[in-house]
Amino acid sequence: MNATTESRRLSVLLCSAVDPNFIDGAVVQLVSLAEVLTLAGFDVAVQLRGRIEDRESRLTQDLVRIPGLTILEPEIEEVESRNGLLSYKQVAERARRYVRSTKCDLVIVRDLQLNLAFLDIQALRGRLCPYLTNIPENLADMTPRMREQIADVAAQSRIFFVQTEEARSFLEAEFPQIAGKTALMHPMIPDAAFLPLEPKPFSDPSVPLELVYSGKFKYEWKTLEMAQLPARARERGMALDVVFMGDKFMSTPVDAEWVGRMRAALEGTDDVTWLGAVGREESVRRVSEAACGLSWRDISVDMSSQLSTKVLEYAAAGTPPLLRRNSSHEALLGADYPLFIEGDDVLPTLERLDVDRALLEIGRRQAQAAVRAYSFTVRAEKLRESITRVFSRHSVFGERRARTRLLIAGHDFKFLGELIDFWSRDPSIELLFDKWEGPKAGRGSLDTETIATADMIFCEWATNNAVWYSKHKLEHQKLIVRMHRFEMFGDWPARFDVDAIDAFVVIAPHIGERMIAGTEIDPSRVHLIPNSIDALDFDRPKVADARFQIGMAGIVPIRKRPDRAFALLRELRAHDERYTLHLRGRLPSSYRDFEKSGFFRVYYQDLFAQITQPGELFGGVLHDRFGPDMANWFRRVGWVLSPSTDEGSHQAVAEGMASGAVPVLWNWEGASGSYPPAHVFEDDPGRIARHIIDTVESGSWQTQADAAKAFVARYDVETVHVRWTRLFRTLVEN
Repeated sequence: MNATTESRRLSVLLCSAVDPNFIDGAVVQLVSLAEVLTLAGFDVAVQLRGRIEDRESRLTQDLVRIPGLTILEPEIEEVESRNGLLSYKQVAERARRYVRSTKCDLVIVRDLQLNLAFLDIQALRGRLCPYLTNIPENLADMTPRMREQIADVAAQSRIFFVQTEEARSFLEAEFPQIAGKTALMHPMIPDAAFLPLEPKPFSDPSVPLELVYSGKFKYEWKTLEMAQLPARARERGMALDVVFMGDKFMSTPVDAEWVGRMRAALEGTDDVTWLGAVGREESVRRVSEAACGLSWRDISVDMSSQLSTKVLEYAAAGTPPLLRRNSSHEALLGADYPLFIEGDDVLPTLERLDVDRALLEIGRRQAQAAVRAYSFTVRAEKLRESITRVFSRHSVFGERRARTRLLIAGHDFKFLGELIDFWSRDPSIELLFDKWEGPKAGRGSLDTETIATADMIFCEWATNNAVWYSKHKLEHQKLIVRMHRFEMFGDWPARFDVDAIDAFVVIAPHIGERMIAGTEIDPSRVHLIPNSIDALDFDRPKVADARFQIGMAGIVPIRKRPDRAFALLRELRAHDERYTLHLRGRLPSSYRDFEKSGFFRVYYQDLFAQITQPGELFGGVLHDRFGPDMANWFRRVGWVLSPSTDEGSHQAVAEGMASGAVPVLWNWEGASGSYPPAHVFEDDPGRIARHIIDTVESGSWQTQADAAKAFVARYDVETVHVRWTRLFRTLVEN
């Protein structure tokens, strides 16, 4: 009864703005991405912006050796008048022709300006997957024009690839169009780059430390300062050698003479060895022989969330990197990594290392273990999961020749996002939409003739739309009505023609119980299918102190009971002031007629007075505006609260659990039926606080967080879609 999934391999077109004849990091990453996508099981084509001039070059050899890869080069006449490179519009046009001729599923496009050239091409709608690594991460550096461009690209993207969690958090917070679409495309390194951790001579304090640097020579990357390290070390009684590999010098507007001084330092400094450009095997060998790899950069660039591929290569080769401590590097290597540069200068770290050589062995093992997640094999599996989840086509009625016309009727489709996307990719289903103005509207937007063409009718919300369709559906049509909490308190169910409804779907057990008790419907026609969540999107690493962070999503209306959350926080902060409450959602004052609303206004004014004036809770409550980037917000939340007096299924609890937040629910009707009963409590803030404190201090918070993730796997989109498929096929077959 499961949906059938297409057996054909997904096809990917990879486009980049780089010059294929200028071998730099961007070109190497392009080749790596092509190989990883192939390993992931996709049919991959690479659209080059220029023709490869040297057919024996490293680029050519690396591309050709990738099994099954299609290499698309421009024709000679296309580039002969443009310095050998296609324009961005020409790249986009070639992509359009390729997609039309091959039915390519997705197009991954690097570079913001290149993505802009793809936006007006109709054939690429629904296929565009930007991969942007050159976006400013400081709002002050982002012009209004750039913000507009990123928003335009985000609005048309199917998957928006980013390099790191930090970049994803920034972009989702600033661009609502991106939230829910992002996936990680980390830098990646070949499996062969991971070398055995053979013993090195540097454990002997009499052996001078040898540092290695491989890459461009650039002002902001402190390569000149690296060349000066041996002399500075000698002044402090320490022996130090530095080996440099590379031959590309980048000029800087800061110092017109810098390139000359950099070259002179490489050629004429004691204890500095410059090997120039070397082949990959030689480079890997020299890196593996050194004590540490240098990735010491100016703070202006080193606070970026982007990861250096060189750092990964150093670590994989068993040579621990020396790099500045920042959030990205801590997330990569762990906050206890012993070779972080504290402050602006690397020399104090080297002095500490010279005194305690045991740090080298600790650092190299910790670093290599940390970067295994960036190997081709691991990244291929992650990319396969991210891409197939979005682009694989399923078929509910795969055995049927004619497409089933599914009509969706309702006033609000906000809980149907994943389902509509799922059904829209199903070749056996054709979607129609009948939009109603509100739950009390008399008719929807479709005419009777169009409605008559539908095979199945799905009423989202059991309101007037369901009443009307239960009385007007045709004999051959199957009618499904989905009920949420809201409808339980209206008169709509009492007005249904129950016999005309083939299936009721409820999002939580207690709603189904009320439905059966309040109507004459046969219980066998009531189906429990919960709202779905994208568990993969919410599964992101937590911030370091998440276990002390309490989250509550939605504080309006009063039945959400934020006062209960405040009472709990008061108990927690009396024990430890690290406990903090994070509120997410619209403020009460943003609602119409707030000033005239009597008890509603007084309740919230009193509530917020507790946190805006000196007192027990002052400084302990933070508010974040309403927005779609919930997965980003939940990264900082270790406990998700549901203090409501009543709920349908409280979707935010499931989302929080998928993120690894431990749930705490007050005993509203149905709470124990939707979530683990052990996490449901009576209204006793002291007891709930003791439960949280004991969990944190016993060290069992992570165990409970992992259990929460495992529990809500039943609410993941893939699992929920299978349940919908079974229901649809059962109705049709019967």
